[in-house]
Amino acid sequence: MNQILRIALLIFFVLSSPKAFPQNHVEQYFNALRKNQAISLEKEIQLLQSDRIGWSAIVAYQNDSIPQVRYQAHLFLARIGQKSKKQEERSWAVDQLIRSSRHTDSGVVGLVVRELSAFNRNDFSSASRDSLRSIVRQKAMHYSLWLRLVGYVGLKDQIGVIQSQVEQKQLNRSEKWSAYLALSRLGDAEALQYILGRVRSFGTNDEVVYEIFPDLVYTRQPLAIQYLVEALRSDETDCHSADAENPQPQTCAYRIMELLAPVIKNIPLKMDPSGDLSVTDYKVALQSTRQWFDNHPDYKIVDDSI
Repeated sequence: MNQILRIALLIFFVLSSPKAFPQNHVEQYFNALRKNQAISLEKEIQLLQSDRIGWSAIVAYQNDSIPQVRYQAHLFLARIGQKSKKQEERSWAVDQLIRSSRHTDSGVVGLVVRELSAFNRNDFSSASRDSLRSIVRQKAMHYSLWLRLVGYVGLKDQIGVIQSQVEQKQLNRSEKWSAYLALSRLGDAEALQYILGRVRSFGTNDEVVYEIFPDLVYTRQPLAIQYLVEALRSDETDCHSADAENPQPQTCAYRIMELLAPVIKNIPLKMDPSGDLSVTDYKVALQSTRQWFDNHPDYKIVDDSI
């Protein structure tokens, strides 16, 4: 009898384990979400990080009737994929996400394209790349963002398609600008000259530095980066400090230095975990950064992110 009891208890504990039915754990998470209970996405990700079977259980919630549930399902898939160090798992997550490019929920589509932008190029399988090509032809919601993703992934065979959309005036103002940026990232010299011509006509001020200069960084093209390096040398006080209550005129070079730091190899600037510059004295940092560019005219551009 004791032997039977031990076996029964063993079976009970095995079946009660999250590893036995991981979908139950996922179900609990989304049920709590439906009830607006306090939950931690980060904690759930940690629990499922090494449990690939549990990942598949999340897919069923991508088309849930409740907007918050389907939004979180996509975010869940994105985060576990981005945190994985295994190529096949990261690619699997990309494949699952990109299938929602035609979702009727605009919020989901926007989330998907933004999260896909945080993956590596080699995380995009042949099937995912074909999906991106289809998105270019059909112009999915948030098309401006999709165009930039296409440029980042490096689908050079889409240059002609995007050029045609521009020439035939099939794009709105935002989409047209993103099209030129994507074409520039893909190596279209004429598109890059258009971008640089527009930027030069804007001059330099807070709006340009915060809204347009990041687009130059996105292209990862030497001429665009060189334009920023030249702007880095200016001491003109065309920008303002970040103090909303008492903004003071200051050089735009500080912000430009922040933009260049992540994309220039071996630049003597460190970033903190939040992505901001880890600098105690911006004046000293700017002076040393300018000197570094003087001493390294052959600097290398880092092209491993969007």
